[in-house]
Amino acid sequence: MANRSRTGLPPQMQLSPMTPLYHRVYTTLRQQLVDGLFEAGQPLPSEPKLARFHSVGRVTLRRALQQLEAEGLILRRPGAGTFPARPKARRKRHENLHGWLGPVVAVADGTSVKDLTFETVQAPPEAAEALELKPGEKLLRIQRMRLKHGEPVIFATIYIPPEHAGLFSRETMDQRTTTEVLEQSGVPLTIVDQSLSARTCDGPVAEALGLSIGTALIFVKRTLRDDQGRPVEYFESYYRPDRYEYRQRLSRTGKGASAGDGWSSFDAESQD
Repeated sequence: MANRSRTGLPPQMQLSPMTPLYHRVYTTLRQQLVDGLFEAGQPLPSEPKLARFHSVGRVTLRRALQQLEAEGLILRRPGAGTFPARPKARRKRHENLHGWLGPVVAVADGTSVKDLTFETVQAPPEAAEALELKPGEKLLRIQRMRLKHGEPVIFATIYIPPEHAGLFSRETMDQRTTTEVLEQSGVPLTIVDQSLSARTCDGPVAEALGLSIGTALIFVKRTLRDDQGRPVEYFESYYRPDRYEYRQRLSRTGKGASAGDGWSSFDAESQD
């Protein structure tokens, strides 16, 4: 059996000793909630069970739960338990495929690939919503790590809906991106919904990138659509900020370069 600390996690996945215990519990539970690992409508394990599992006291656990409740991720019902909150509806906005996040996604050009998993799974809530599938519907999940000079830079999880899953195999994916496979298979890619934010890493992400749980990373997610507006791929990726940097130069538009003018960008660049 693997050597584990009092937290119940492998040594390589421990947070810094300076990280408060409640924040470790909060980080772990938050990612599990975001990933849909707790069944909707069903209560989370009781406070005593959660406290034992995370090897913390009830006071520490309650502080973590209070933070999750403040963020709207859980609902605490006296006498009934603690429940996952319903996912908030998101307003969707379409952007051209070559939007400002292009260089972020295109960093793959200078890296090598290490495939981690290639399997059929039930769609987690966020992937089901992005691909317009029913929760729990089967889809293809591909997890890969990208390396620069042998060092991990990106951990990516790609979800492919059932109608396109047959286009992919370990052979067709050899050092190619899923976008390349789709395009070379005749799928017309015209629209992408994408966002860039910060997210703390947990579990497999921390282990794959050689980081501690709770480390803040650059988080990119995108949904690719065909020329009929149908989603054909949902992609999540975590970038190590110490090995990746995004830069962009802007210039004023208009002859007067006044405060009322807009801005246009030169070619953005990504560095790793």
